[in-house]
Amino acid sequence: SVNVNNNANNGVLPSPVTALAFHNTSPHLFIASNKSITLHNVLHNNTITTMKTAGKAKAAAVTSSPLAATHCEYNCLIATHNKHAHTDTHEIQYLSLYDNKCLRTFAGHSDEIVDISMCPVDDNFLTASRDGTVRLWDVKSAACTAKMDLTTENKMDPRSCHAVYDHTGLV
Repeated sequence: SVNVNNNANNGVLPSPVTALAFHNTSPHLFIASNKSITLHNVLHNNTITTMKTAGKAKAAAVTSSPLAATHCEYNCLIATHNKHAHTDTHEIQYLSLYDNKCLRTFAGHSDEIVDISMCPVDDNFLTASRDGTVRLWDVKSAACTAKMDLTTENKMDPRSCHAVYDHTGLV
């Protein structure tokens, strides 16, 4: 769950910074910390807005959280890790810092999400996890579109997998 603080953080950037993601066509920089995500305009050197993450949902890894800017200049994807009494949930949240809300949650990974890659040509994105899977998603639907299992039979270590689109979005 995400709580929102509309104050622009008085120009102070969050600390410690756990992840950065530049938007492809705007001067916006998403800055994740342990407690918030800040949208910063790098041309004017000012903070636009800050969304606080609160409650049980926390950035996936306190030291670093996979973060990706989407095609909308105010939206981003971030991996989250929810610890419950008997289970751990690893999800991706699609956040709008313009509306200050979580637009959608994507669930399916059973271990830490280590990579998020936004397709440069459409609303698809890839995630890679220590559970040994790479998943394809569409921001318009919470369901996973496709899943690739990485196994030791393929001579790959599933704990070190990554997912990246090329600049054309075809590979």
